[in-house]
Amino acid sequence: MLIAAVFGCAGKNDSSSGSEDNGDKQNLYGDSEREIDVDLTVLSSTMVYGEVYQITTSPEDYLGKAIKMSGVYYSTYFDVTGLFYHYVVIEDAAACCAQGIEFVLSSDADYPDDYPLQESVIELVGVYDSYEELGDTWYCLVVDDIIIRQ
Repeated sequence: MLIAAVFGCAGKNDSSSGSEDNGDKQNLYGDSEREIDVDLTVLSSTMVYGEVYQITTSPEDYLGKAIKMSGVYYSTYFDVTGLFYHYVVIEDAAACCAQGIEFVLSSDADYPDDYPLQESVIELVGVYDSYEELGDTWYCLVVDDIIIRQ
């Protein structure tokens, strides 16, 4: 399933869950005041994994919705498109399974300057969207706000 997370939304930029705050936060990008439709950060780890599963298996149901989520940041480069792809990985309660959600920053951002370090724990706020690439439809979160949890 992470493969799907790796190949979407990058065309716009080529270059743990829970509501408790267990440390300092650094707002890396944006400062969203957007009203949230789906807040994954207030769900238990079991519930958040279930909701992320729904997002990845029924993405059309989430198009246009503002979503807040947190997880671990990863990026990868795909030779076929020549683009970097960015995603947040959210683990389940047992930390044995994970789902990835592709994201892109909503304005022209440069990689790596405007992105967190690999494997940073991040919190995202954005709107779920779709786009066409390589003959397929892909889904991603167009991010208004990215916070690094320290």
